[in-house]
Amino acid sequence: MMGKDSPGLLNGGFSYNIVYYKGLTLYYSTDTLIAVKSYSETSGKPDTVEIPGSTFFVFQEKQKHGLLFTSLEDKKPRIVNADSALNAMLSLDSKMFDVEDGILVYKNTVGDSAWHESYCYLNKKDASYPDTMNLFFSDELKEIKFSLSPNEERARNKKLVKAEFVYNPYYDQTQLQQMPGRKMSFEISPVELAAPQKFVTFFEAAEKTILLK
Repeated sequence: MMGKDSPGLLNGGFSYNIVYYKGLTLYYSTDTLIAVKSYSETSGKPDTVEIPGSTFFVFQEKQKHGLLFTSLEDKKPRIVNADSALNAMLSLDSKMFDVEDGILVYKNTVGDSAWHESYCYLNKKDASYPDTMNLFFSDELKEIKFSLSPNEERARNKKLVKAEFVYNPYYDQTQLQQMPGRKMSFEISPVELAAPQKFVTFFEAAEKTILLK
């Protein structure tokens, strides 16, 4: 999954990779800084842990806790709350892709398998609302459990594979300067692992640790 600003507008970005192996799920990024609650086995109390740079979080479905690594070779993972870790890593609210406040201005379908919808926001509640939101749906990638917007996917029985927020240039009355336009995109796309066996080894070791907890 990727989220990034469009080149030529305001630049910057981040990306996350999701890997499934048997009953385990791994979320990892190499350009992240997160703060999560780490569970102390000695005191039994949570404490905040900041993990800069690489972050590898693996957990078993329906389990409350998972393991946080700094690399695939990390032998001393931290036990963290699964919801806390995922919220800190992804920082996405699925409601941000809901279309109820937008006006449908464009729809293009490719048979029954995919389509593109555009919504505009004339009366924005606040500056976080885009001027235009583009949503791209597909019949592909439904096997991926992660969802950008469960509500919109259920309404169409399709996977939301990409969303774009387009912000028009405007004059900021507070800062007294012209602000550039920008585009934020969030995309789910399949990628091939460069070294799959390395991940298999990682999962097998993580699975043993999780089963011991």
